[in-house]
Amino acid sequence: MAKDSVEVSMPSKRRRGRPKKSDAPVLSEVILNVALAHFSHKGFDGTSVREICAELEVSHNLINDRFGGKFALWCAVVDFSVSPILEGINEIILKANPTSEPVWVLKAIIVRFMELNAERPEVVRLVNIEGSVQSDRLDYFWDNYLSSFCEILSRYYNAVEGQGLIQKYPPAVFFFLLAHGASAQASNAVLAKKIMKVDVEFGGASLKEIEKLEPTDPRQIAINAEFVAKLLLARPG
Repeated sequence: MAKDSVEVSMPSKRRRGRPKKSDAPVLSEVILNVALAHFSHKGFDGTSVREICAELEVSHNLINDRFGGKFALWCAVVDFSVSPILEGINEIILKANPTSEPVWVLKAIIVRFMELNAERPEVVRLVNIEGSVQSDRLDYFWDNYLSSFCEILSRYYNAVEGQGLIQKYPPAVFFFLLAHGASAQASNAVLAKKIMKVDVEFGGASLKEIEKLEPTDPRQIAINAEFVAKLLLARPG
């Protein structure tokens, strides 16, 4: 009796080297980090999905399949980069003792906000780009993040100002001093490095010490944040 024949499937031969673009597995976090760099430097209109895909070495369809298009990718980038900042602020509020003085809570918010923005300096660049023109993107920023942050600032600022413990600021001035003034050093690190060298001329650190400092160094940011908090929370008169 003849033995039953058994068909054996041989593994298909595949060329060695880089996998096909469509086969390359890429984490969403990696995609969002690359897209964040593009959007924060070139804006929405100046950013090409094709260029992002080329940098990631993935198929052009991957972003459309995973995110649903360029605007949806931009929204995902904002959620990815801005959510941790608002969550960090809310943690400060949740951890605050009910009997804590509002001025100390506001100071903690200012310091933490600057620390978190230094970790994601691209966020300030994104807001700078989108803040000058009315668009669906600005509305997305405002409706999902900026309005909540402004409400938090306003709540504690009004409580502190009502106690006569802080100078009276127009709301927009207070916001921009913190969000786009104090936080601009991390988002403009190259310029900040040049300005830091001016300290040498005015009896500050030595040039060698300045060369070792980085505008986004956590220690430098902590020092800056404390200084900014003192300025913003200065008593009247």
